[in-house]
Amino acid sequence: MRYRSNSFYCKLILILTVVLAVIFYVGIGIVKHQANKMIQEAQIEAIRTREKYEQTISISEENKSQLTALVYAESTPTVLQEDPDVKEAVADLAIDHHKEAHVPVNEHDVELLACVIYQEAGGDTCCDMCRRRVADVVLNRVKDPRFKGTTIEEILIDGDPAPQWGLYSVTGVVWPDKASLPEEQHAVERAYRIAREVLEGQHSDLTSEYIWCAEFSQGTDVIECDGIYFGK
Repeated sequence: MRYRSNSFYCKLILILTVVLAVIFYVGIGIVKHQANKMIQEAQIEAIRTREKYEQTISISEENKSQLTALVYAESTPTVLQEDPDVKEAVADLAIDHHKEAHVPVNEHDVELLACVIYQEAGGDTCCDMCRRRVADVVLNRVKDPRFKGTTIEEILIDGDPAPQWGLYSVTGVVWPDKASLPEEQHAVERAYRIAREVLEGQHSDLTSEYIWCAEFSQGTDVIECDGIYFGK
């Protein structure tokens, strides 16, 4: 009788030990997951802070002499006002002035460029010329030796010395969740079409010096198009 009782307690202790071990390892997994999540959130917040800082920083005259030839946002950029009639007339033109910046077409590049076009100028309020300009800014950066990236993907994910393109440096080049909605399929297909056409040579009217694209003015000879500013 005593032997059976001891055997029962041994089995009970063994079971409790196993249960506690499982709970312990599950707890460690949860802690690691939360820690990784907090690190990723901190990285995203750091990038957002950096972008806000670079938008508002004022460059002193002493520092300007020490900068490279790369032109950052000026405090009072010159915005070129477009004639609406001229804009409408050239909206559908296929202007190939980027022979040096032309990137061979492949499906991966098409998707990368389409994702950026959708993010920056995907709405119906933007015209196709504006979307082509967004794509051309990316291609101009690919060929500009002042930028570290030499491919479309590298420019979008890193793009040093320019600010990161949105949060792509953390998430990679991914479509936003709303792009999967049925009502957004027309905009997504349009972004793919424009991306493919630009990579095939149907560019905007921007010259190869235009490397800035944002919802605020930066650079020189700024052109405003449907709320998006393009600068040299």
